[in-house]
Amino acid sequence: MNNKKIFMYFAIIMLIMLVLGIGWITIKNHNNNPEIKEYTPEEEITTDQLRRTNIVLYFANKTTGEVETEIRQIDSKLLLENPEKQIIKFLIEGPTNESLTKLIPEGTKLINTQVSKGVLYIDFSEDFINVQNLGKEEEEKIIKSIVCTVTQINEINGTLEEVWGTGTAAVISPVGKFRMGDEVMQVQDGGIGELSQKL
Repeated sequence: MNNKKIFMYFAIIMLIMLVLGIGWITIKNHNNNPEIKEYTPEEEITTDQLRRTNIVLYFANKTTGEVETEIRQIDSKLLLENPEKQIIKFLIEGPTNESLTKLIPEGTKLINTQVSKGVLYIDFSEDFINVQNLGKEEEEKIIKSIVCTVTQINEINGTLEEVWGTGTAAVISPVGKFRMGDEVMQVQDGGIGELSQKL
């Protein structure tokens, strides 16, 4: 009879431990899987806010002179037609950040842009090339600013196909290679490009 009591106490203790263990596991699992609550914004998002997009523009730092980025939020409707034209206009207008300065020479106007087979053709006014005493480093920064800015457009493949310059005379001068920092960039095979040849 004594064995029966011991067995019964042992069974009751085991049953209590089993119930407590199951309860503890249930509580632990409930705490690990918190209830997912739906987020409700404090105010509705307007259609104007939905149309906003970020673009990256490249300007010079006023203090260091290094080319840096300015992220600008604009209405995406501005980029529906001729996005490259609008982005270059932003470069010509200059930065909104007061610690940056524009690189494109003062007075430069954008005559036209055209994208053909992933190649962007940019036609600037003569003010773009008539600036005196720019120096090689400044010219490289201008090119870097333009190339880095426009290559974010999907239709532009990010390679430089042809470069030439013109002045007041009816002469086109092809550029075979140029230097950006320590990197020497050769344009195509270094010779006259297809468009330069036609002009």
